[in-house]
Amino acid sequence: MKYFSKHLGDFATATKRLSLAEKGAYNELMDYYYSTETPLPADLDELCRIAGAFSEQERAAVAKVAGQFFEKVDGQLFQAKIEEQILAYNEEAEKNRLNGGKGGRPPKPKENPLGSVSDTQSGGQKKAKPVTSNHISKPNGLDKGAGEPRFELPAWIPADTWADFLAMRKQIRKPMGEAAIRLAVKKLDELRATGNDPKLVIEQSIMSSWSGFFPLRGDFAKAAKESRHSGFDKIDYREGVRGDGSF
Repeated sequence: MKYFSKHLGDFATATKRLSLAEKGAYNELMDYYYSTETPLPADLDELCRIAGAFSEQERAAVAKVAGQFFEKVDGQLFQAKIEEQILAYNEEAEKNRLNGGKGGRPPKPKENPLGSVSDTQSGGQKKAKPVTSNHISKPNGLDKGAGEPRFELPAWIPADTWADFLAMRKQIRKPMGEAAIRLAVKKLDELRATGNDPKLVIEQSIMSSWSGFFPLRGDFAKAAKESRHSGFDKIDYREGVRGDGSF
């Protein structure tokens, strides 16, 4: 990201009990998070190198804000608010890219120049037709009355769970256009490649009212592990026999 919005009132409220060194450390970590668009490493030494913290006091400041403002998941530090802003930024960029591929925004209709004769003035038999945009395809892939964007979901995404996610996005006033859907599917595929069950990832975002997708955590990560091991036979290592009594 080249820029991000920072609400000064929210920042002041969240950091009013922090020392000057702690506020500086938090700012440095946020800047790095936004600029790389990736979660922070959970390793304290790496965080200190990112923040430029060398003294014991500075390292302690980094450790404090890392634990207070970020959540550790799979060896990385996440912050939902930052992820939301990165997602919104990329959705807007992707929408602009798609619009550019379609030739950009349609030109505005030209009005009759001052002093010209319109149809209504030339005999009074014809009336000027109102100019509408019904014939123009919408930039996000939606046509008038067409419903959801024309984007075919991969077969590995459960349709009913996806529909619930779309409904949740509308409820939080962040409806998804074609650009947002393409990015979401791409992110979901990346998480699937690292062992995160797509259905659970979507359900996690629905439960948390997140507009994006993140690695499984908490109860959802636990449910994924239980699901992966549910198909294996239980082994009694103390007796040296399988669950069915055989060796």
